Amino acid sequence: MSRAFREGLVALWRTGTVGVFSAVAVGASLLLVGIFVQVIDAARGLSASVKDRVEVEAYLKDSASRAHAQKLAEQIAGLTGVVDVSYIDKAAASKEFREMFGDALLDALSANPLPASIRVRFDPTGDVTVSAREVIAVVEGHDLVESIDGGEAWLSGLDRALEIATGVGVVLGIVLCVACTFAVSNTSKLMVLAQREAIEVMRLVGATRAFVRMTFLIGG
Repeated sequence: MSRAFREGLVALWRTGTVGVFSAVAVGASLLLVGIFVQVIDAARGLSASVKDRVEVEAYLKDSASRAHAQKLAEQIAGLTGVVDVSYIDKAAASKEFREMFGDALLDALSANPLPASIRVRFDPTGDVTVSAREVIAVVEGHDLVESIDGGEAWLSGLDRALEIATGVGVVLGIVLCVACTFAVSNTSKLMVLAQREAIEVMRLVGATRAFVRMTFLIGG
């Protein structure tokens, strides 16, 4: 091993400029792969962040009591992919509205026009669109529900965007891996050609194929 290590270092010195360019080529190829992996990981994180913001809100009729609303919320909580179900009463809805748009609009009215609602959030690691549509199917047409804000168009657009991004990522990943494999393979062949005389000398003095390969492995 010590002799193979020494021969590997000597071989790098012999190759000179070829060795430098080979190292740069292999390093650049691996760097591109690393950058691509980081970009894909960041894209997955962004996708999870977007999915985490998906909500379905079922606005309740004024006649709906808190107890009945809680029962509906418990039913929704048992659905696949649902991680949080909260009941927003009229006072809480008014407070949220004031925080977002100020007090002027509601102060001009004699009564609070905002309805109570049930807000549903989903597990971002699962299929958010399927879970959201399942919740919509359960609450749609329910006696307590006045209307639903499910963001169907937005969810469909999110699905299409994720499908396109996944397809582009797979294609680019395959192309990049093939290109890097080709570059590293050719670089390795150039290194062997650059040391063909040294390899011949090692064989003449009795070096085995395993020893010759070990020197290239150590050099690599």
